[in-house]
Amino acid sequence: MRKLVVALSLGLPLYFFLSVWATSPAAAPTWTVQLRNSKGLQTGDLVEEAGHPIGHVVRVDARSTPVHIVMTLDLDARDRLRQRATLFVITPTGANRPVLRLVVFDKHSPPLRSASVIAGAESEIEVELRRQLAAMESAVQTFTQQVETFNRALDQTQRSEEKRLLEGIYSIPSSRRR
Repeated sequence: MRKLVVALSLGLPLYFFLSVWATSPAAAPTWTVQLRNSKGLQTGDLVEEAGHPIGHVVRVDARSTPVHIVMTLDLDARDRLRQRATLFVITPTGANRPVLRLVVFDKHSPPLRSASVIAGAESEIEVELRRQLAAMESAVQTFTQQVETFNRALDQTQRSEEKRLLEGIYSIPSSRRR
């Protein structure tokens, strides 16, 4: 009986310790970027934003069309990936390996959930065109909201008591002239 108690008192904590220690941590969330060409990007290459590393490439599936590039981001950079963002492959000046560069068009757009697929850009020109398009869409949305606000104010003015009073005041002199 004593041997059983000693075995359980040593074995049970050891079992719990090993089960916690030997359990692999939760897999880091990943996102997939679709591009026509991987441009030499390989597993382990960096993901960067504004010249700062924020993650790395986990897998490049060059056999698929389009090419699927699976990436993960550092814990403190995961909230930077937004629905209105894109990534493209570029080899920075003086570097010997290409990097996957993140460009966020709208920092106020909702965060992109893990396991999402992102349409990547093929060149810096395409990124700039998308940036300009996003800016125009934002300007049109702001203008539309302002027009709607103006229309509501105009409708309220047309129905207001002040308008009726003013119409009554200005209609008196016009009727005297007749």
